[in-house]
Amino acid sequence: MPLPSGFGLAINLETGECKNQIGPERYEQDGLDLLMNSFALRRAAGKLLSPVRKILANGQDVPAYRTVRCGCYMHSVTRGVELWQVPDAPRAHFGGLVTCGSQWLCAVCSIKIALSRRGEAQLAVQKLGEKGGVCGLLTLTVPHQANQPFDDVLASIKRLYERWSTGKHSTAMRQRWPQLGFIRAVEVTRGINGWHPHFHIVLFFSEPVTWNDVQADFFNRWSHVARREFGWTLPRASLDLRGHSDAATYLGKWSLEDEISMAHVKRGRGKSLTPFELLSDYMNGNAQSGHQWREFATSVCKFDGERIKSTARLTWSKGLKKELGITEMTDEQIADAQDKRAHLLGTLSFDQWQIVLAQEHDIRPALLTLATQGTFEDVLNFINLLPVRA
Repeated sequence: MPLPSGFGLAINLETGECKNQIGPERYEQDGLDLLMNSFALRRAAGKLLSPVRKILANGQDVPAYRTVRCGCYMHSVTRGVELWQVPDAPRAHFGGLVTCGSQWLCAVCSIKIALSRRGEAQLAVQKLGEKGGVCGLLTLTVPHQANQPFDDVLASIKRLYERWSTGKHSTAMRQRWPQLGFIRAVEVTRGINGWHPHFHIVLFFSEPVTWNDVQADFFNRWSHVARREFGWTLPRASLDLRGHSDAATYLGKWSLEDEISMAHVKRGRGKSLTPFELLSDYMNGNAQSGHQWREFATSVCKFDGERIKSTARLTWSKGLKKELGITEMTDEQIADAQDKRAHLLGTLSFDQWQIVLAQEHDIRPALLTLATQGTFEDVLNFINLLPVRA
């Protein structure tokens, strides 16, 4: 379709494909692909979750999950949809829209939250080093079967971890290996052996430790609790502890950006898939992957008929942020935060936003790309070129 002069952007309204054009029939792969894919994944998540409804006090029937409304619903019809431009980044973002702040369900919010949380964790490791401490990466897994419901496997590892980390024996273990605290991340994959939730825990020790000795001590406690609670005889590989360099490497990769940007090509058979890869598989026509993703989503974010209760994807131990001077922010605050360098480019009316949303394919990434590169007049010219759909 024709665009304002000076823009090397090609948009196919039939397929939804949007590329930066660098020459005749030549296009480059860049951050626009990530933006488009994350928006497409969010849209697919909304489609799978939209049948789950709740009734408001006024009798209105609405989607139970905020992800269905994320980046689509306005806070106020009179306020409209704002377009903010960050000139030195360069990037642009919307304002005046509902955000869900879900790391589990929303590919758009997840990237923003994960990048912020990675920065917090890396700062914490740096400050720990200044205090003379060290950190290690602990990985915990539990047995699971191919046909076992996700809810059951997740409940098992949660219960085992709670028993392992509490009580007098756990207190004594922490005293033997003095810890300032920890950051626990819950990660999930699904493969031929079914659901595989597991914990990655960055442990903050106040002084250097002997990693093999700590691992042996931790595993003795882990295997004992597993035998007592479930009758399991766990293999040594169910608990793995690695030293500082491995923890730093993990934190350096601690972002969903790569996972989401590559989700459209990660469609392997006979290997483990992350939840966003399952969602991508569903987008490519695999209905079974859609059922599996919805099973996962409604388990990590349970709806009890009135509210959503979510499993924390990332947990800091009490007092660790204060000890290391890290500012507290919720996922929702991060997702809704606005870059302080941004300036308001302009505001779209309700009717203009309806035209944007009514397109057969999601053209919001193209809108943000135009806002990044040009003026608000360019954005309006683009919207005026769009076909008006019912």
